Amino acid sequence: MSPARKQMQGFAGFPAGKLSTTPVPNQFFSELLPLVDNLAELKVILHLFWLIGKKRGVLRYARLDELLADQRLLEGLATPKLSGEDVLRDALERACARGALLHTVVRRGALAETPEDWYMINSANGREVLE
Repeated sequence: MSPARKQMQGFAGFPAGKLSTTPVPNQFFSELLPLVDNLAELKVILHLFWLIGKKRGVLRYARLDELLADQRLLEGLATPKLSGEDVLRDALERACARGALLHTVVRRGALAETPEDWYMINSANGREVLE
């Protein structure tokens, strides 16, 4: 058995019964996926489909601080040379440059001292959040 295979974490499979699902538009597979050439970027885009898909309300987005607080995400992105946070930030930048994600900085509250980075899927709802 190869050393990489020994270190590979196993997956027990999906359980029987009704499972929650995350909708991903067919256009993701036909148009966007062939363009994505970075594994971290792909992971982050799919993570945002899942995270934003769980949210309710008119305006749905993910905050950078939410992503940075997700230890499983960061552990899954980390490499021997780069921290999960560094890889996450690079992947977000790549996905925004590609047009898969949208980004805005929001200042809320009376003093608006702490800006928040918001990320959205480049969809009708995401574009509405930007407006």
